[in-house]
Amino acid sequence: MDADGGYKSTIGFGTASKQLLNDFSCYLSQYNIQHRFYTQTVFGGATYSLNVAGSSRLQFALLIGTSHPQKEHELQRLLARKVYRFSPRPHTLRNHDYWKGQIIDYNAEKLLDSFFDISLVPNLSVSNLGAYIHSLRKGHRHTQLELAKEINITQTMLSKYELNDTTIPIADLLQIFSFYKISLLSFLSKYSKLHLHSRCSHCLLDTQPNKLLLQLLCGLEFKEQGYILIIGQA
Repeated sequence: MDADGGYKSTIGFGTASKQLLNDFSCYLSQYNIQHRFYTQTVFGGATYSLNVAGSSRLQFALLIGTSHPQKEHELQRLLARKVYRFSPRPHTLRNHDYWKGQIIDYNAEKLLDSFFDISLVPNLSVSNLGAYIHSLRKGHRHTQLELAKEINITQTMLSKYELNDTTIPIADLLQIFSFYKISLLSFLSKYSKLHLHSRCSHCLLDTQPNKLLLQLLCGLEFKEQGYILIIGQA
């Protein structure tokens, strides 16, 4: 780290050897030190660098540190800095390929309109919607038998839904929405949380993003196979 490493603004390591950087990365990973690669194209080829995440600075310093007097002072000053999760200038980082592929902003209106689509989990069920279904049916002047036939269930089962004696499968709930021409989004706008059930398990799920999720959203990176990685450390 004394020859090719620096501690001025971050803990970084640069080299023209990709293999050397890969070996160094494997070494850091053994100690759970978070880091990230960068590749820079220069005249005659490419150079490779590695930066240690802010939350792993102290762990890195205790493991490796430095024997260079000047760099020792730089390291101590860096360790004394406050670690921010994300840069206040994400657009600048993106222009330098530091945040390539990551979310740096979002359309709040579109995000709220499509945050949670319960049609993607039809095998789950929802509880405590009896009064809503009852009010919906009465508002359209339908009997329980009429609505039950439309969604292909028994009148007894519909009665249990309305009395909250049993949970209502999302598949049946979506059929009711379809029959009454109710959009899923208009329903979710009235219910900020839903009690979802799967066999013996249940949870209270937010149907709209909370402040913490909106904060974490910036920094998400979509991977090739659909995985999402959060970049940055708390």
